[in-house]
Amino acid sequence: MSLAVRSAGKLSYCVFLICIMTGQQAWAQFPGVLTVHNDNARTGQNLYETFLTPARVSNKARFGKIGSYPVQGQVYAQPLYVPMGTHGLTKNLVYVATEQDMVYAFDADNPGSAPVWSDNLVPPNRSWKSCDVENCTVCPDVGITGTPVIDPVSGTLYVVARTGNYNNNPPTFYQTIHELDIATGTDKFHADIPADANFSPAKEGQRVGLLLNNGTLYVAWWSEGAGGHGVLKGFNVTNLQQTAEFITMPNPGTLPGQAGIWMSGAGLAADVSGFVYLETADGVFDGLSNWGDTVLKLDCSTATCTVADFFTPHTQNILYDDDIDVGSSGLMLLPQQCTSGCAHPNMVIGGGKDGNVYVIDRDNFGGYNQNTNQNIQTVKGKTLNALYASPAYWTDSSGAEHVYEGGCNTSLKMYNLNSSTGLLTASTSSPTGYAFPGPTPSVSANGAVSGIVWAIERTDTSANSCSPTMNGVLHAYDATNVSKELYNSTLCPTRDAMAPATKFSVPTIANGKVYVATSGGELDVYGAFSSSQSCQ
Repeated sequence: MSLAVRSAGKLSYCVFLICIMTGQQAWAQFPGVLTVHNDNARTGQNLYETFLTPARVSNKARFGKIGSYPVQGQVYAQPLYVPMGTHGLTKNLVYVATEQDMVYAFDADNPGSAPVWSDNLVPPNRSWKSCDVENCTVCPDVGITGTPVIDPVSGTLYVVARTGNYNNNPPTFYQTIHELDIATGTDKFHADIPADANFSPAKEGQRVGLLLNNGTLYVAWWSEGAGGHGVLKGFNVTNLQQTAEFITMPNPGTLPGQAGIWMSGAGLAADVSGFVYLETADGVFDGLSNWGDTVLKLDCSTATCTVADFFTPHTQNILYDDDIDVGSSGLMLLPQQCTSGCAHPNMVIGGGKDGNVYVIDRDNFGGYNQNTNQNIQTVKGKTLNALYASPAYWTDSSGAEHVYEGGCNTSLKMYNLNSSTGLLTASTSSPTGYAFPGPTPSVSANGAVSGIVWAIERTDTSANSCSPTMNGVLHAYDATNVSKELYNSTLCPTRDAMAPATKFSVPTIANGKVYVATSGGELDVYGAFSSSQSCQ
């Protein structure tokens, strides 16, 4: 469940009854990283990090790669982290899901150790799915792509696994929700998602991070094949029966991926009132039942989700014609700015392949106007700098609010937010230039101090990720000024080399360590050495 509490003049999100603060200081116990980009608002921040300070991270003799865990298959999903004591855990655990339908739980404090448990979610007579459609964007294996979500109260990890029975002619494909016990890996319950008039297990790609909100598990898809469309489904967590559905484009025609929901692997977002937020990719738009290139606020309290509000750029027809979809970026909900006296108390930030950053009033999205955008602000970008990433957020000790956004073929940008007007002002940029697809940053801090922005650079820059060969790079920047780089993993290239990075990979920071999922058959871990180490 979610609720709001007040801290330092701003409302803050509480998820699963454990507070994730966004004001001047953090308090309560660290809840872990239970969902993609840390919380249902998708702020990307861990405000409970007391050990990783800028001074420690910038000391390359004391900070670097401390080990890795071997896994089977590429990892697109963000690693998740649950602290000791949650639901009876006796160790801090980090969880990894792979494209060969494996789920692992590792001792988070012992890199290189054998798994505490591992699950192979491929039933008899099935295998993970092969990439066999027009657009092989996840390859060569297609298993678990969307980041799972964890409920610490019930001790359950929810995950969607894709499999196929290739003994059948033609093959039969499945997408299955599993409920795994976080302590033992026991598959407590699972159910295949049935095919229907709107959903094909063979065609619908499940890349978006799962959302757990008010007892409902939300899963979204984009279409990998011709004649498909974006689909959102809600499932009751007690029995996995479908409770809600939304179709982005009911009659998609013959083109692939119409108004799909993919968002570069970002998570569906939700606010404290239970509204669900997402972006859609290229498709027909009419503002009635076809929602291509649109930011949506959905009410899923009934079996058919309804559009509570929306924003569509005035250039939608150009975006659609030129494959410059809005839905390439993830959304972030900002904490409530005030209860009175500011222009836009509730805001959401997104973007797209046009390189634009869209700041939107969550109480009045602005809809569609063919002549001009009706949102709060459009920070103009370039198609060359397309956004295949989600923004992150942090408030420093002076009360200044910062938004971090990573684009393609450009640097990581920091913006300052004016809480009175709701407008972003460009601040500093990273010295690193990021090629395709650009980074989704994460922030670690001890409340409002010791802020660090973490980002992963993918040096295999082609859209095809089947056989990556070049190492990724982990970067760390001062969160008050991202032009100041504190660390990157090429400074000590032998000691700290990272395996090849996966597209859209998001770093997970927890309890003094940084966990990086890779395409190289391992989960890499960065942290402090027990004693000074030579840099090679």
